[in-house]
Amino acid sequence: MKIYKAIFIVIAGILLYPLTSRAQLLPENVHSATEQFGVDWSLDYTAEVISNLAGGLQTKTAYQGYLDLGMGIDLEKIFGLDHTSIHFNIINLHG
Repeated sequence: MKIYKAIFIVIAGILLYPLTSRAQLLPENVHSATEQFGVDWSLDYTAEVISNLAGGLQTKTAYQGYLDLGMGIDLEKIFGLDHTSIHFNIINLHG
């Protein structure tokens, strides 16, 4: 049964891979609409599935994920403060 779970996880990861590209998550006009008001953002998600299907001491499957959400706020466009901006990232490691 463990082998079937590992195969399912690998196939699901392959099928969902195009969704991890930031350009395909939302249409480009949504990103440029927020950019014109001074808010620039990015979203990146990476996942790995590692499995030992046979041999060794244990057969085991492990999953690791990395989520990175970045945002930049241009305070010159929003409040008129010359050459001022704020950038931050939120990173979530899981698995």
